[in-house]
Amino acid sequence: MMDHENATIFVTGTTGRQGHSVCRYLREAGWRVRGLTRDIESPRANELASMGVELIEGDLDRPSSFQQGLEGAYGVFAALTYVEGGAEAEVRQGRNLVDAAAEAGVKHFVYSSVSGADRITGIPFFDSKQQNEVYIRTKDVPFTFLRPAHFMENFNMGPQCRAIRDGKLVFPLPPDTKLQMIAIDDIGFFAAMAFDRPDEMLGNSYELAGDELTMPEIAHRFSAHLGREVRFVQLPLDELERMDPEYHLLAQWLRDEGYKADIPAVRRMHPSLLSFDAWLSNGYWRGTGKGKKVMEGVPA
Repeated sequence: MMDHENATIFVTGTTGRQGHSVCRYLREAGWRVRGLTRDIESPRANELASMGVELIEGDLDRPSSFQQGLEGAYGVFAALTYVEGGAEAEVRQGRNLVDAAAEAGVKHFVYSSVSGADRITGIPFFDSKQQNEVYIRTKDVPFTFLRPAHFMENFNMGPQCRAIRDGKLVFPLPPDTKLQMIAIDDIGFFAAMAFDRPDEMLGNSYELAGDELTMPEIAHRFSAHLGREVRFVQLPLDELERMDPEYHLLAQWLRDEGYKADIPAVRRMHPSLLSFDAWLSNGYWRGTGKGKKVMEGVPA
């Protein structure tokens, strides 16, 4: 077990879904945490400060804004996103962070990638994470790669969430195709575990999922949770292609290839890993949200 009484972890994306969870688990385990945010006065930043997170205002596109925050840090947790600037921005920001971490002598770089990043997918926002993994290896930065499957929290987002409340689960997968999923809370757990167990987890990659269900099975669970029928409606792929070509590629890949996490092995590492039923019953589904896409398919 890592002795972390006086050790610091530098966390990116702290006000995002993954970063917030990671900060909480790290603080509960006794780590010092420095969190990077572009808005140090935001409500989410204030919440992190109340946890004891030291906030650094900066931007991954400007290395000079965060390099000082890496000084003396034992580790880095990196959650990067393609949402605002596309896949190219995710690769650029990843390289900025890895270069700065290498220069600072960081001993453990935990990168939240995506399940399937070790395969050729042709999906731009998967390929960007694969490129970041390759770059981390070339810089000889000691690493752990966490590769989450579909976020359960994506069901909280926007039109899809409202449709579920109205009795329809809209998704572009055939009814017999299983989707592997992970709760974001569990990603935070695994990140803290990686820093806590470097002898076991350094240099390794972990495909993470807590459940795998078909869309009709997920609709049935929402029905039981809401106390009224939720039926699955398959979104045609040609319609999705017109709406969003990149998500069309993801839907095809999920249908033909899909995530391949060994869920029993993941559960052996984390016996309290959340199933979809547990995620619902523990109040993680908010039933409201502000997403723009019908399908939010990749961790961010």
